[in-house]
Amino acid sequence: MLIYNITGGQIRNDLGGRGYFHAHRSRKDGSFYEHKGIDITCKVGQECWSPITGRIKRKIQAYSDTALYTGYEIANDDLCLKILYVNISEALIGKKFIQGDILGFAQNINKRYPKCLPHVHIEVEWINPLLLM
Repeated sequence: MLIYNITGGQIRNDLGGRGYFHAHRSRKDGSFYEHKGIDITCKVGQECWSPITGRIKRKIQAYSDTALYTGYEIANDDLCLKILYVNISEALIGKKFIQGDILGFAQNINKRYPKCLPHVHIEVEWINPLLLM
């Protein structure tokens, strides 16, 4: 999989927190949760590649309170990935992409996260259990 090569960056570790899977995070209300994905650093406007061969299921919003930050879900028979902070065209929904194809461009997330490095967030939503055998 080309997860690392989506942006050519590193797992985020900055004043805003760590971008590791299950990293400890805090909410505004003081409660805590675990990070559901990984954050890979990038440059704003950098090309984001498809980490798998699959179809774009849908365009998604990263947050319900703003349409500024978007992403997409891409899936094949084995897994589904949610990739956030990427500009993606509505025209791509339903289209098939080959691993490594350009899907969009990294967004500037500085308005929401001024302490964080620019990054792309990636979550695995579903894995075919047969892959684990």
